[in-house]
Amino acid sequence: MLAGVINPTLALVLVVQQLAFPLVTKKRRRGRNHLQIPFPVAKSRQHGVVLHKLVKAAISSKGGSSMGKSLAALLLQTLRGSGALIQDHRDLLRTLKAGRPFA
Repeated sequence: MLAGVINPTLALVLVVQQLAFPLVTKKRRRGRNHLQIPFPVAKSRQHGVVLHKLVKAAISSKGGSSMGKSLAALLLQTLRGSGALIQDHRDLLRTLKAGRPFA
């Protein structure tokens, strides 16, 4: 699939499906501690969170390339299973697992 030309719309849909997660963490205070507690979110909010992260990463990418080129590079990296968005997704999973007892 990655060898030839990829349909950009299909690539975006695949990335959003790959990175969407049904939980988000919210900071809650218990005593003197601030805990990251997982909360369920709606499907549309899941997609919105993924798209926000994607655009934010494309804007903050270094290299002096245009927004379109950096967005395309992020999409390809995510489809290959590497890059900043995949690492961010793994960090989110780790945080959610750590906050499970407080939910």
